[in-house]
Amino acid sequence: SALLVGYYRRLGNLVVESRRMREVASVIMRVAPTEEHVLVAGEAGAGTTLAIYTLHQFSDRSAQPLRTIDCSIFDPKRDRGELEHILKEEEKGAVFFKQVNRLATDDQVALGALLAPVKHRAGGGSIPRLLASATLVPNSGFPSLHPALHEVLCHTYIESPPLRERSADILPLVYFFLCRDLDHGANLPDLDIDVSLVLEHYAWPGNVAELEQML
Repeated sequence: SALLVGYYRRLGNLVVESRRMREVASVIMRVAPTEEHVLVAGEAGAGTTLAIYTLHQFSDRSAQPLRTIDCSIFDPKRDRGELEHILKEEEKGAVFFKQVNRLATDDQVALGALLAPVKHRAGGGSIPRLLASATLVPNSGFPSLHPALHEVLCHTYIESPPLRERSADILPLVYFFLCRDLDHGANLPDLDIDVSLVLEHYAWPGNVAELEQML
């Protein structure tokens, strides 16, 4: 039997058919046009980066670049000069600190000190907007961030739910990935109803990234 997916909700490229993701979309749309700095957290593969990109897409700064800093390889002490240059260069855009909780505690303190002047001038319009993502261990709750860094980055906190808690998004995600990757004019493959049930009841420990890789 064919894979039948009717209308499903999306915000940009973010599939938001489930109640949990509609709540996430609501917060994104509320804070996107503001100058608030935002932290998005979720398990590995749960779509935190896409949530950040979507927030920037709907912000008043969307015409400006979103500069990404990968905190898994970033050293605030070694790269202080580069960061100060980026903050000045992107003053009308946004800077995305990816996987910010990958930084060691002393590096979080150093980064918080570097970003503190930006936090105190937030809303001025001539400073970069700060966006960040953090990776959660399953069932761990709020990400572990030093208070100095949390105060700077987390005006608004958004949690991207794991795929096992948003099963209503699974078939729409399958449809989205297949449509995106098929050659133009090609037909969608058939999907047996038993396969769709397996997909919907699998725990997906790797979340959306695992589903995308499987397809």
